[in-house]
Amino acid sequence: LWGVAEKGPTASEEENLEIIRRSIHAIRDIDEGQRIGEDDVAILRPATGLQPHQMSKIVGGVASKDIAANSALRSEDVEGLSE
Repeated sequence: LWGVAEKGPTASEEENLEIIRRSIHAIRDIDEGQRIGEDDVAILRPATGLQPHQMSKIVGGVASKDIAANSALRSEDVEGLSE
């Protein structure tokens, strides 16, 4: 039997994961205390922030600090996400 039973990215693919994957980014300035709307965020490359599957937790959430346009969102940027 050829190959391996466990599948996953190759070493060369691992090097590029951050570049090819996407994350949630602010597309305009978001002020501390502002409720985050669908028009405030987008799913863009690179994957340096929250994963796209968390979008439903972000939209409608409240910014815990000022978030600059074009920056990747992190859990500490949205009230209730930081642990």
